[in-house]
Amino acid sequence: MNAAIAEQRRGALAVAAALTAATLAVAAIVRIAWAANVREALGFPFAGIPASLDAAAAIFANNARLLAAVFAAVLIAQSPWLAGRTARRGPLGAALLAAVDTVLALAVAGNAILVGAAVGAYGTRMIAAVLPHGPLELFAFAMALALHLRAHRGPLEARPILATAAGCLAALALAALLETYAPL
Repeated sequence: MNAAIAEQRRGALAVAAALTAATLAVAAIVRIAWAANVREALGFPFAGIPASLDAAAAIFANNARLLAAVFAAVLIAQSPWLAGRTARRGPLGAALLAAVDTVLALAVAGNAILVGAAVGAYGTRMIAAVLPHGPLELFAFAMALALHLRAHRGPLEARPILATAAGCLAALALAALLETYAPL
């Protein structure tokens, strides 16, 4: 196995584990202290999603937009090396990357907090609502976020970026179909 692929897998596992741990920590706190309040604030109807290709396409399109933001961040992280393998990031580039990383971290944290709060508030009902598609979405975003972290460290070839993007999009497409047609 290629060392870069192994590094990517380890990075994705670490990201997925960190996101899962953060989500479960929020879930535990909400479950213990504020489950009723959070249920009232969220007001999830659990009405289900219509089993249609239009619904699956809408879910996929929304997740693909979020994934595109992560890959845009990868491109920004790679920007110094697009000019050449020995290029360096200047002060403006460093500030832009810091801003992008901050926005990305806030979005990821916000999602972990929302999902964790929902799991804590609704328990097994919410867990059933995110299965079986949730782990595939987690996989896709963990792979993309791990690639973004790798993109900070040095130049990446186009092939692994494109392969990761294709794999993430495939996982999100399957997740959208499962969410639409195979809810638990």
